[in-house]
Amino acid sequence: MSTSSQGAPSPGLPVSLHLKCRLGSGGGSSGLDADCPLFDPAFVKSALFRIKHLGSDEFAVSSRVNLTSPNLEIIGWREWLSIPDLGIPRIKAKVDTGARTSCLHTCGLEIYESSKGQERVRFTVHPLQRKPEYAVECDRPVVNQRQVKDSGGHEEVRPFILVPITLGPLTWEVEFSLTNRDNMKFRMLLGRTAMKDRFLVHPGLSYQLGKSLRRIKASQV
Repeated sequence: MSTSSQGAPSPGLPVSLHLKCRLGSGGGSSGLDADCPLFDPAFVKSALFRIKHLGSDEFAVSSRVNLTSPNLEIIGWREWLSIPDLGIPRIKAKVDTGARTSCLHTCGLEIYESSKGQERVRFTVHPLQRKPEYAVECDRPVVNQRQVKDSGGHEEVRPFILVPITLGPLTWEVEFSLTNRDNMKFRMLLGRTAMKDRFLVHPGLSYQLGKSLRRIKASQV
């Protein structure tokens, strides 16, 4: 059995796909809470997946969101990328959809004020976990400092920087928190904010866009 936009049966659309949607723009609701049939099968499939994994309360259909955009690149749960502005030709990142912000492993972190009164941060990055002797010295302006809770529930105040990264054909600016990740497998976490409207994540795949970086020989870095 199925329904039409007026609530009458409509062929080919199961009742289970006649979803409660919140139609609005921006962060709030426009007040148009109503049953709305979604006739695009691909959209429905994506919507049901989100409802199943996020819960119905977290599902919203917005005029600004297109879950089936053909322009989104597919990436795996881990990818090789580069940070040219920091002098890092390759670094392996965990694609972490459970984290809102992105995080970069650093050591020797020092916040200071430049001669022009700008708050900056010096830090060292060891991009390759299996090559601890390979270190990159970095210096960037501090965007702000915010309290962050890690996956273990520990809170700390971290400095944030903005820096462009390159993953596959895309280069864009990402906000990173800086912290010590010596005990973690990955030197970088790529969070949801950095991936929004750019990628779809396939958890069963790896290195979809960064394969060329993976083949760089150790002597080249």
